[in-house]
Amino acid sequence: MGGNQYSDGQVQNLLSSSEQGDASMYLVHRLIGAMLNMGNNLKGDPVQTYIDDANNLLGNAQLPQQIDPNSTVGQQMMGDAAMLDSYNNNYITTAASHWPVIKLIAGVLW
Repeated sequence: MGGNQYSDGQVQNLLSSSEQGDASMYLVHRLIGAMLNMGNNLKGDPVQTYIDDANNLLGNAQLPQQIDPNSTVGQQMMGDAAMLDSYNNNYITTAASHWPVIKLIAGVLW
């Protein structure tokens, strides 16, 4: 994510970390779900632009980044997160498939 690679354990730690008050964590929780959904053969085309933008916004900095959701970058992160959340919850119907959608609820994969 971003310009960094994370181990399975690090990803689990990120998912169990609070996203409150940090746009980077809010975004990464939804980005992980979207990347897992793409790995489950869900068509990612409708959100690929948002996944790319999310990775660019996260850059090479380690998480959490403590980004204020009301800052300019924070608002961009929150916007991408909203689109990824819609994808993860199968609200973007062009991405629908017969494969189950992995939902990220309160940092827990369902």
